[in-house]
Amino acid sequence: MSSLSCLTDWHRAEVGLDSAVGAIIMAITFAIKVKETNDPYIQYAEDAILPFIQTTQPGSYFVNLFPILQYAPSWFPGGTFKKHVPLWVQHLRRLLDIPVDVVKDELASASFLLENILTASHRQMASTRHPWPMSFSQTPK
Repeated sequence: MSSLSCLTDWHRAEVGLDSAVGAIIMAITFAIKVKETNDPYIQYAEDAILPFIQTTQPGSYFVNLFPILQYAPSWFPGGTFKKHVPLWVQHLRRLLDIPVDVVKDELASASFLLENILTASHRQMASTRHPWPMSFSQTPK
């Protein structure tokens, strides 16, 4: 493949750019490394942003043209967007909750590990005799 082929294949370049930006955001925000292809975190972001893109396109839903339809029930003509809202909320919730839960679990395990290391280190220091019996605050005058 030539180096100019990526200029003609815009979809592949767009997917690569989306994945790179997503990987940078995940690395900076959550310290999570993403896979180069088929990463679930990138998929969560795509699933969450797609409804936003679809709903902001002019004419995609009648509620954009007639705001009074936001008060109509979902079975009413033009109220189909209300049927999609629970799925959109689920995608957005998944995008927000799963990485935060991963970080919480890692922090909990890291603090548990750190606490055990410090406790073991403290026990070891207490059991050995220090060559310097006085503390630094008790220096001779």
